[in-house]
Amino acid sequence: MRPCRVVSAALALLAFAALAVAAGKPIPPGDRPWTAPDIARYPVASIALLPPATYDGNVDARKQVEQAVGQALKGSGHRWVSPFLVRDAFVRNGGDSLAKAINDKLLKDPRLDSLDAPSLSRLLRARALLTVRVDEMERRELEADQSGRPSTSIQLRAALVDSTGRLLWTMASSETVEGAQQDPGGNVIGVKASGLNNTSVKLATFDLSADVLDAIAADKMLFAIDQQQFLQGYLPIVILTNYAETRNLPTGDGTGLIMTGPGFVTKDNAADVIALSAKGLR
Repeated sequence: MRPCRVVSAALALLAFAALAVAAGKPIPPGDRPWTAPDIARYPVASIALLPPATYDGNVDARKQVEQAVGQALKGSGHRWVSPFLVRDAFVRNGGDSLAKAINDKLLKDPRLDSLDAPSLSRLLRARALLTVRVDEMERRELEADQSGRPSTSIQLRAALVDSTGRLLWTMASSETVEGAQQDPGGNVIGVKASGLNNTSVKLATFDLSADVLDAIAADKMLFAIDQQQFLQGYLPIVILTNYAETRNLPTGDGTGLIMTGPGFVTKDNAADVIALSAKGLR
């Protein structure tokens, strides 16, 4: 299960609640929201979403949070400043030190205070600042021989302040989403139930894995079509190095296309491929 689905689920309420606050509308039911009682007196026309703060510098978590909230903000009627534009403004007005300073402050408190909010609002030209802190993102994956459901848990805290640092809205959100039930014997049971195991059906595949190579070596699979990924990663480095040093550039078949495959792994060469894979050469 991809974690972005979990982040979207956790942030959907968070983002739309922020928009409801900004529009002065009732907040949808959520995990633990708080709204300023006189929120209607502070209309928000523009929102800047700061880069999400994480304790471990998890880039994937940041991207997923940014995308989920960004999608919710689009088309809302508000002018919003994306994290990309915020980062660009930070670089132009303080470099990485400014971005790190803001991230460190959000790790201590997920809202901006009255000392930082005015200057950031002017810098970003936004009437309100939305901050998100990722407290936890944990994935539970299953091995091929395990039964159960994979899951991803995420805990977030978010806050919306106006240009003076006044807290308009805050929320703590905790979500866990599970994937489909996994049964390690399901495929085998399905094959037996279909009767295919009693027929002369031949099996082949494309792409390699340890299970595929073992099946080919054991004569349970005819062959596998190999992309030869080692060449896909190795050849570009060799070609670019040669070009940088000698300005020599191969043209392949005349179109610039250099084929790294397909190759074929059969019972005759499966043992060699298994040995080479163990060395990281396949």
